[in-house]
Amino acid sequence: MVWENPFGKNKVPSVAELWKNEKKQYRIWIFSYPVLLLLLSVFLSVQLFLDLDIKNIGRALSILSILFTGASLFFYVYSVFTSYKAKDFTPIGDRSFFFAFVSFSSAAISIINSTVVIIGNLSLNSQNFAAILTIQVILIGLIFVLIPFFYTKVLKIKSIFKLSRTLVIIEKRIDEMKKDPKAFSEFMNIFDLGHQNPMNSQQANNPENTQTQETQNKPQTKEEKIKIALEKLELAQLHEIAQKLEISGFEQLKKQELIKLLTQILAQQESRK
Repeated sequence: MVWENPFGKNKVPSVAELWKNEKKQYRIWIFSYPVLLLLLSVFLSVQLFLDLDIKNIGRALSILSILFTGASLFFYVYSVFTSYKAKDFTPIGDRSFFFAFVSFSSAAISIINSTVVIIGNLSLNSQNFAAILTIQVILIGLIFVLIPFFYTKVLKIKSIFKLSRTLVIIEKRIDEMKKDPKAFSEFMNIFDLGHQNPMNSQQANNPENTQTQETQNKPQTKEEKIKIALEKLELAQLHEIAQKLEISGFEQLKKQELIKLLTQILAQQESRK
């Protein structure tokens, strides 16, 4: 997920701080990925030229894959220019990854189909035997190993920058809320564990259970307190908090993922007090 924090409990660097590592950590993945897409298009085209896909469905899938790979490459290169202009890899691959998914899927089916054709029809005496076999091995390596590996690397880079940018926006939003003490107090009241629900009140009246319960359930850190408070809320209430903090894409997160994200953000804010 985009919301997974790759820095663990460490402070998330700002976008500007992350960009300082562009040349050392990110550039090789950012520029190698489109090269692999280009190679995929080239070798699929050569495969068509050699008439490896005997059946019409194989040729159709190869053509479809070439077209979508070309579209993916175009949008990816455009996003690279946009990212370098902004010095931020958050927009990297926007609109490109959809075309890449269709391209990879059709290419994978095409390669499987052509492999079956090779096993059934190709022999040592066949014309272009060496070229066909070499291209097939290269395509298998590209679509099933290299491209997925570099694809996940680019996604991780995008996620890191998106996380950093999101946290900056949220921190600004919380700072704005702090300017209105009443509104901020009402917002933070949900983390006040002093308010007990009816069940807790009944348990508190039992002197035998009180001491044991306090020992077992008493949170030790601010982060634990916030997490416990969030876990008591309904998903709709969590969505309301995320909306107030202007967290984009919170609707797609599962409850535990959203709790984890909110806990991290609010605990970081509490530690600054």
